[in-house]
Amino acid sequence: MNLKTAILLLLSMSGFMAALAQEQEVKFVQDNALRAGQEEAKVILRSNSDALTVTDKTTGRVAVKETASDGNYHYILNLFYDGVEEDGFVRSNIEIQSPDGQRTVQVVAYVGKVMVATYNEETMIVEKDNVRGVYPEEKKAKITFLSPLTDLTIVCNGTTLFKNGTAQTVSGTNVQPAVVPGESLTEYVLVFSLDEARKPAVFLKNNLAFTFTSKIGRTQTMHDVLGMKEAHQYVVKSKVKIVEVEVTYNELLAKAKEYSAAYATQYESAWFLAGNDAYEAVRTHMDCPVNLKDSYQKEQNKFIFLRKYSRYVEQADERWRKAEAAEGFESENVWKYLNLGRQMCQEIVTKYPEMTWFKQKLAEFDALYKKHPQSNVELPIVTGKVSKSDGWFLPVDGTAIYAINFNCGGLDEIKGYKPVGAVQNGAYKVVLREPCKYLYFAGEKRSRPIEHKTQTLDVVLTR
Repeated sequence: MNLKTAILLLLSMSGFMAALAQEQEVKFVQDNALRAGQEEAKVILRSNSDALTVTDKTTGRVAVKETASDGNYHYILNLFYDGVEEDGFVRSNIEIQSPDGQRTVQVVAYVGKVMVATYNEETMIVEKDNVRGVYPEEKKAKITFLSPLTDLTIVCNGTTLFKNGTAQTVSGTNVQPAVVPGESLTEYVLVFSLDEARKPAVFLKNNLAFTFTSKIGRTQTMHDVLGMKEAHQYVVKSKVKIVEVEVTYNELLAKAKEYSAAYATQYESAWFLAGNDAYEAVRTHMDCPVNLKDSYQKEQNKFIFLRKYSRYVEQADERWRKAEAAEGFESENVWKYLNLGRQMCQEIVTKYPEMTWFKQKLAEFDALYKKHPQSNVELPIVTGKVSKSDGWFLPVDGTAIYAINFNCGGLDEIKGYKPVGAVQNGAYKVVLREPCKYLYFAGEKRSRPIEHKTQTLDVVLTR
């Protein structure tokens, strides 16, 4: 997110809401994707609450409330420029009234720009997902709560089943809790034994009252009734207050320069992506000098290149090792990915010879590639004569030839590929240094299928 840092205000008890609300900062930042009129600036307060009153204290105007596409609300104020301020700014004090307090925020906006802030009331939501599924075990039933929150405490009819995200031991009941971690959602699973003949001291089935508590948000309550072999599923989530804080141009530039100072010894694609994002934030900041944007773009392009090719190196390194584990070192896939890795490292060190890690990695790939049996096999060669059809208006000699593994439909599809040869004196000779399925002669509409072996293929260039 450009120009903004999300600060999560963690509230552990709902009773603190009113007291903390006065301390929470709401700061408006400029949204460069939006525009206001020529003689005005615009203020938008985004909120999950429909109970706010937003007022321009300078003029007394009250914001118009609109429902956004995501179900939240936008409170919109137009701040009109009266020409008094010669610097092209509109200044105002915005008063925000909510059920848990009132605050006043100063806004300074450029004419024609839109200032945006977010204020959300704390809520926890329980939504039905699959209310009446089937649980296949006899005399049992299941309830699953899916949640991005990993610290839920869940209590049912006074019995604590989960505490701070951990399943509890609940002897003397008919329920067995379990936690199943997931990549984005945690499953809080409850399996109930509904055998009436074996009722324990605490038998949970009807009139189930669940309460959910998290470090984020208020306690929420819901009710459920279980039937035999039923599977109920719910989603538990929280809307968290996000305060958007402006980051200055100088702060962003200092961070970007840290990436530029350290890049030569780095190797992870995620690190280069972060460097790209840092320069994107600098270049698009409202205070970035116009005469410096091109130099920042040039530096950003370096990180874009390094991100791309370091990712290729990571993938090649991962895939040859997997191929070795599955097929043995002598497999063709090992050879292919070792070759890909050395080619990608070579691209990097050719353009940026100061990249020390990739020099070492290139040497490692080279040694393994030369050790592979495929590297000592005589390489296949494709030769042939080349002429042109009546519809071919380009010179025949000099036509570039590409060895590829897909059926190409034009030059646009092979950007980034290097030719393996060219037509000379109406003929060509191509050495297939790695497996390929097609030869593409630049300018034709389709590539030509080949086998990975020495062969003769005469070509009539067509459009």
